[in-house]
Amino acid sequence: MRRRLRLILLALVLATVGVSGAYAADSTDTAETWDVSVGLMMNHDTEMFSMQPGTIYIHEGDTVVFTNKDVLAPHIVTFLAGNPRPEDEIPVTPSGSKWDGTTILNSEEMNPGGTFSVIFTKSGAFSFYCDIHPSMTGVVVVVPKGQPIPNKVEQAAHEKAYLNEIMKLTEERIAYYTTPQYTKDAKGALTYKVNASLSNSQVMVNAFLPGELYINAGDTVEWTNLGGEAHLAVINMPKGTPFFTENGLNEAVAKPSNPIYDGKGMATTGIIGPELYGLKTSGSITFTAPGTYTVDDNLWGFSGKIVVAPKGATKLVVNGKAVVVDTVVKNGHVFVPLRGLGNALGIKFAVDGKKQVTINGKKLVAGSDAAPYFKNGTAYVAADSVAQLLGHSYSWDQTAKTFTITTK
Repeated sequence: MRRRLRLILLALVLATVGVSGAYAADSTDTAETWDVSVGLMMNHDTEMFSMQPGTIYIHEGDTVVFTNKDVLAPHIVTFLAGNPRPEDEIPVTPSGSKWDGTTILNSEEMNPGGTFSVIFTKSGAFSFYCDIHPSMTGVVVVVPKGQPIPNKVEQAAHEKAYLNEIMKLTEERIAYYTTPQYTKDAKGALTYKVNASLSNSQVMVNAFLPGELYINAGDTVEWTNLGGEAHLAVINMPKGTPFFTENGLNEAVAKPSNPIYDGKGMATTGIIGPELYGLKTSGSITFTAPGTYTVDDNLWGFSGKIVVAPKGATKLVVNGKAVVVDTVVKNGHVFVPLRGLGNALGIKFAVDGKKQVTINGKKLVAGSDAAPYFKNGTAYVAADSVAQLLGHSYSWDQTAKTFTITTK
């Protein structure tokens, strides 16, 4: 799709050079200023780790302002102009310089919010990239004055359509990886898979996927990083723990800890990925003690949660969130306390003097094998019966011993 849009725009430019066309030519000598985002946050955890727009059309004499719209990462804008990259550090070109496309042009390192501007004086198609993140690339197409190019509104419309398409595909990938996935070894132990971020050549999602897992004591969680930036997963990290110290990396978080975690103190996968830096791409931790544990990536500032149930216990999950309640498997049904399930679902419930359960004004009718029962004064209901009454989707995973209800 991206390549098709670029080819269409270029064809329009070439077809209308010197003649009247679909796009109005700039007939004045007034120079314009154009904007390129070097990285672009789309929401709280998803960013375009790329140049936006990836291709921009301007006239000779126009200015392009490159702005780092990332939140954390620094970037550098580099035009090699067909030259090999120098082995030494590339000299910095002053912002606002005029450039004819023949020499290497290089911005200083731009922190988030930083800008770098260039006045393009010669026609041509000039490719550029981030010297810190080489997968971030773009092209500036410079056309002679007076020749027609898509105007700012038209170029912005094409870019918006592209971003909408990318975000739709990204949301589909997020939904896929949010569903817990696991493998089972010969001894019956489960290893759950978590993506430590999600990225490709255009977009990066700074989040653990899934962000919350409900597992049993004895299970293992494996965080995998196949993206372009380093990440790590730190369990129960004390508040304020730095990744960098005066002496360099904080080895307490940067290096793997004991992979068997009993819930005491802190545990870490150490730095994982990307593979191109020669780093290991995954790290695993086995949880032996029930409890709720935070997971932090203090390189990128996002977090998740691991909830550990007792070994062999049945687990209840509602809309991807662990519901920590007593569970009883009886007559082929998973029974849970009515109050705990009701609170998780956000429903109104009641029990009358005849022990009839009412949910959102509807009587809960179930066969004898799924009929509500009472234990120590607490009403227990079959989770599937409640889901059916409310019209919600549900599933049972025998291997993971997990009953899941989805209302959305």
